Parts: sequence; C-alpha cells; structure tokens
Amino acid sequence: LPPPTPPPLPLPIQALLAGLPPALPVYCDGSFLQNRILNQPTAAYATIWPTLPHLNIAQQTLPHINPTNNTAELSGIISSLETKTPNPLQPLHIHTDSSYSLSSIHSDLPRHRLPAISMPPHQNHPLIRQITNLCRSSPRIVIWQHVKAHTIVHDYHSWYNNQADVAAK
Repeated sequence: LPPPTPPPLPLPIQALLAGLPPALPVYCDGSFLQNRILNQPTAAYATIWPTLPHLNIAQQTLPHINPTNNTAELSGIISSLETKTPNPLQPLHIHTDSSYSLSSIHSDLPRHRLPAISMPPHQNHPLIRQITNLCRSSPRIVIWQHVKAHTIVHDYHSWYNNQADVAAK
C-alpha cells in the first residue's frame, strides 16, 4: 500500500505578521526502548519536516546521553535547532508532544518570549541548557507548540506528530 497522504497545510498564522516569512514547521519526538537482543536500554528521536522532507531524521541518541524518553525528546529538539535550513532567518515552529520538554525549556528560557517558570535544575539540565543556548544564539524566532500524542484524529498536527512517533521507534 502507498503511504498515507498528509492533510493539507493549515494557513500559517505567522504569515500574517508583517515582514516575516511563514514559520518552518518541524515535529520532534523521542522514544525509549529496551533492546531485547543486547538487553540494554536505547533511546531514539526523530524530526519530521513537512515542507522539507529531505531534512527528516531518525536516529539513536548519542552514547554519552542517559537513554530515557525525556533525553530522546530533548535530543530531537536539539537536532531540529541545529538543522541547516534554506533560510536561516525563517522562524522555526517546533511541535512536540512532550510537556516535560516544553516546561523544562520554558523554565530555562524566560527571556525568549516565554514566561518564567521556577523549576530546580535536574539531570537533563545540560540538554536543556544546550537548547536554550541554541535559541539565544540564533537570529531566528522559535515558536513552541505542544501537540497531543497518540491521537486517532487525522488533522495536520496529529498526522505529522504520528510520523515522528513512528520514526523514533
């Protein structure tokens, strides 16, 4: 069977902003799996670029990173921020189903158009700090959006989030 056809792109709200190109959407997801052959945990992530599919990536997290679902989710976000796109000034619209990632990033990035949330540092702080440093050093605007995970809805966001989920496994 041919792969399912994605739903049409929604009208980008960001295009309404004067002088800004529409935001470039990317869907990030991570997963934690127990490798049954090696009997050890592994984590992987995927980034899905609906308008630039040649940039799609799915891979295991780096060996020095503790393999958990959260580190995989954060690694996917790092990958999307580090990806070279045709227009490095085009706003980036990051979609994730990880509430943990978003709240952690929000807590570390209060001056980047996000409200400050007081949270103590935790074991994934180096990854979160890497994300916030990438945001602060980039000239592009980063838009963050939480999407629902594992839905049976076939709207644009659910379809691409599901693609990222499948690719990360």
